[in-house]
Amino acid sequence: MIIEPDNSSSPSLWKGQALHLAGLVLLLAVAAFIWSLIGKPSPREFWIAIVFPILHQVWVWAAWRLELRSSAICRSVGFPAFLWVFFLLFAGRFVTLTWLAVLDQGSLGLTPMILGSTDINPSSTWALRDD
Repeated sequence: MIIEPDNSSSPSLWKGQALHLAGLVLLLAVAAFIWSLIGKPSPREFWIAIVFPILHQVWVWAAWRLELRSSAICRSVGFPAFLWVFFLLFAGRFVTLTWLAVLDQGSLGLTPMILGSTDINPSSTWALRDD
């Protein structure tokens, strides 16, 4: 026996999303502006690292809104498939951010003193020392 969901209390797919879209556009504009201030390093990697969290949030939003409205996820791909995509996108957030951090290491030009080191020589290595 299949129990049909009660759609009378679940929100529509687009209800309340205008504010979220406006916030996303504003945050993307701020990120692009700040990125331009530091010389636009690693453009492809930067935007990939920005897009992964957005894709993850859109996946969660769409999947759960559709699930609340009509059980579309469980009836089409199933909950295990939803979890696979969810965790792939979730892990992708950290992988792309780490990838960008490694490629862009040192681009801010912070001196070691700012980062807590007593060595003022900017050409020194960032490795931990015993002295």
